[in-house]
This record gives sequence, C-alpha cells and structure tokens, in this order.
Amino acid sequence: MVQWKDPTLTARLNIIDMNVTFLLLGLYGWEYLSSLDVEYAVIRGRLAFRWALVPYLVGRMFQFFFLLLSAIRTVPPSNNFICLPVTMVIAISGDIALGCSSMNFMIRTWVIWKDTRLVHILLVIFALGQWIVLALDVANLRPTQIPGGCKIYITHREVNAAVLVYSVCYDFLVLVLSIVALSRQRSKSPLIQRLRAQGFVYFVVAVVTYIPPTVFAFMGVNHVLAMTGITATTARYLISPNHGI
Repeated sequence: MVQWKDPTLTARLNIIDMNVTFLLLGLYGWEYLSSLDVEYAVIRGRLAFRWALVPYLVGRMFQFFFLLLSAIRTVPPSNNFICLPVTMVIAISGDIALGCSSMNFMIRTWVIWKDTRLVHILLVIFALGQWIVLALDVANLRPTQIPGGCKIYITHREVNAAVLVYSVCYDFLVLVLSIVALSRQRSKSPLIQRLRAQGFVYFVVAVVTYIPPTVFAFMGVNHVLAMTGITATTARYLISPNHGI
C-alpha cells in the first residue's frame, strides 16, 4: 500500500506538482493572452457590454491569477510572510474561476429556457448553492507557518469532496436541461448540434477530471489533491464553452 505521507514520496510529488503547475500555466497563459481581444473590444466599445460577459471576463482573469500564484507557491519563497496571504488568494481565485466556469455553462441553458421561469428559479438556487459551498471550501483551509514555508491544513476533508461532487451534479443538471430544451426544438441547425455537443463534452471532461481529486479528498491526501485539483480546474476551464457567449 502506498504510504502517502512518506517524506521521500512527498518530495517527489512536490517536484511533479511544480512541473505540472508550470505546464498548465504555460498552456492557459497562452490561451488567455491570445484571446485578450475580447477584453480589448469591450474596453474600446467595439463589443457591446452584456451581463453575460461578466462571469466570462472575471473567470478568465481569476483562473490566470490562480495558475500564476499556484506556480509561485511551488517555488520555496525567499520571504515566508508571503505564504499565508498567497495561499488564501490562491484558494479564493480558484473557487471564483470554478464558479464562473459553471455560470458560463449555465447561461446558455438560461437563454434556451428564456420563457420558463421555473427553470430559471431552479438554476438560480443551484448557482447560489455552489457559491455557498465554494465559500465554505475557502473557510475550510488553515494555512500554518512552518520553517521554510507554510503547510495547508484542511479542517474537514469532506468539504473539499463536497465542492467537487456538487459542481459535477450542478453541471449534470444544466446539461440535462439543455438537452431537453434542444430536443424539443424541431430545428436541426448546426448551431443546435454544436450546443449539444459542447455541453456533452464539457460535462464528460468535468466528470473525468474531477474523479481523482474527489477520491484523494476523501482520503485526505493533500499533496496529490492539490496536483490533481489544479489539473481538473484548468482542464474544465479550457473546455468550458466560454467563447460562445
């Protein structure tokens, strides 16, 4: 059986974590910088501002900050005092990016069911529930200063797992509602087929990438959880249907 708390294994996982984080930062950084034309168009007034753009713009920014600060976290800091605030900012940025990613997916379903108030109320309830769970996830962290850096303690590991499980269930609800609404339309236009395919791919990627961190969250393996968690959130955000908003 793997001894997850073995110092040698922990040191190897830390190195892997650093390499994976910098790889994801490079991938998403390129994606973010190459698509800044959206922000530029909004600032210059070439793209009309819509409230639907808020989770897209905010989520992109916080996802970039999340990866950037996560990469900084993997390098031993020269000044230990930056450890505690950086840890909390990383957690908040990651949860905001996750919440905005789900909202981008939900907005499409909201528009498809534009004439059904009951569906809108259901989506709002689940969206508020996700933000409450994300807030509890941040409050669940306990960064503690140690020589040479800091250590993150998780008060209740079930809260971490609840965030992942809730997000997947929320996305599944949004996917089902989207499929039901699109199936009721007789049109076979390429746009409808594209929306259906994008929603299915997004959900599959979200489920597949969130299985490992959910398992490790229940096991309480913080080092592996951090590595698989950042991979899951980045993959989810890269595949999320943001560009169609």
